[in-house]
Amino acid sequence: MRRRSRRKHDTDSGSQSERSSGHSERSSSHRTRKSATKSELESTDSVKKKETNNEHLMVALRIRPLKKEEESRGYINIADKVDEKMVVLREPKNRSQDVLRKNRNPERQYIFDKAFGPDASQEEVYEATTKKLVENVLQGYNATVFAYGATGGGKTYTMVGTRDCPGIMVRALNHLFNEMEADTEAAHKVTMSYLEIYNECIRDLLEPESGFLELREDSKGRNIQVAGLSERTTKNADEVMLLLQKGNKERTQEPTAANKTSSRSHALLMVNVKQTAKLRNIYL
Repeated sequence: MRRRSRRKHDTDSGSQSERSSGHSERSSSHRTRKSATKSELESTDSVKKKETNNEHLMVALRIRPLKKEEESRGYINIADKVDEKMVVLREPKNRSQDVLRKNRNPERQYIFDKAFGPDASQEEVYEATTKKLVENVLQGYNATVFAYGATGGGKTYTMVGTRDCPGIMVRALNHLFNEMEADTEAAHKVTMSYLEIYNECIRDLLEPESGFLELREDSKGRNIQVAGLSERTTKNADEVMLLLQKGNKERTQEPTAANKTSSRSHALLMVNVKQTAKLRNIYL
């Protein structure tokens, strides 16, 4: 709105200068050049922000394929990927057509930053959503990957995966350690913590005998930490995966109609990377 009002002011002053002296015309021209210069600077700043790829939140949707038992029961998929960003939901055919739904469009369209169909691979999901975040972490930025969905929606498969089809966590850790090994000018130290949130209670999955933990914040109210949460130093992705497997065995699980081994809690893996420059040999 500020830039638009500035243009209006320049236009009004220009029309007045046509009726007045040549000095006013030169003054109006000078203001126009200043406005153009400001616009060019704003355009340059926006390009720099896009290049950093650190300022925006990406929301991606992944459509889970039907399970064999779901197909045997006659279930159908009502979500379709239209393009790289659009997903369409269709009304089930067997739903009763009441008065309120009679004139309603049976299809609903949703737009995301990225959309993945049922046939999307684990590598495709990682490359499009998380790969750049790992590169940003090594540059000193914080990054978060959060999986949200209903029970049985495929969150654990997307994040953890299987031995043959590793998920985002495994791929991100492998990528992280490979990049650190290739960096010959800096030394890195990696620590990790793994916790569970269930019924508003926090448990340390790596040291479950420690009991329930509490959230605490500093005197300024800026940094919130989990008091008593353990940290483990790791040297490679294999060590992290062993700790993850150990922690997953401690997670709260209950069978549901959608998933026989449903994780009835929220699990949070925190990986901290500390980087220090290596000392080079100095010869006198």
